[in-house]
Amino acid sequence: MRFELVAEDAAGNLSSTNLSIVKSTVTLTITSTPEGESLYEPFGTVAGTVSDPDYGVTVSGATTPDG
Repeated sequence: MRFELVAEDAAGNLSSTNLSIVKSTVTLTITSTPEGESLYEPFGTVAGTVSDPDYGVTVSGATTPDG
């Protein structure tokens, strides 16, 4: 399943990206995300776990350190 995610800021600027979702028995758990003013930075650290050690996470073409 593929979605287009669109966000708009208070000034009316739009940004969009494609999001693909694939049904799986593997669980991705997000345990930490940027908070407060850090949400407005262009980059942020997100932490979490994957239930199966044979799987990893790729974001924007980069593999996570443990993946």
